[in-house]
Amino acid sequence: MAEQQEEFISNTLLKKIQELKNEKEQLARNYEQEEEFLTNDLSRKLFQVCFVLLGFDYTIHIYYFYYYYYYTHLTASFPCQCG
Repeated sequence: MAEQQEEFISNTLLKKIQELKNEKEQLARNYEQEEEFLTNDLSRKLFQVCFVLLGFDYTIHIYYFYYYYYYTHLTASFPCQCG
C-alpha cells in the first residue's frame, strides 16, 4: 500500500513539474513575442520622428545604418535559437 502511495505521489509531482516546464516555455515565447513587437513599434516610431524632423533622405540613411548594424553586430552575438 505504501509503495502505491509513493508511486502516486511521484507521478503527481512529475506531472506537475512537466506542467510548470510547459508554462515556463509558453511564458518565454510570449515574452519574446512582446519584446519583438515593442522593438519593432519603437523602431517604427523613431523612423517616423526622423522622417518628420530630418526629412526623407536622411531617414533612409538612418534606416540602412540600423539595418546594417543590427544584422552584422546583434545577430552575430545572438545566434538563432530556431528549432
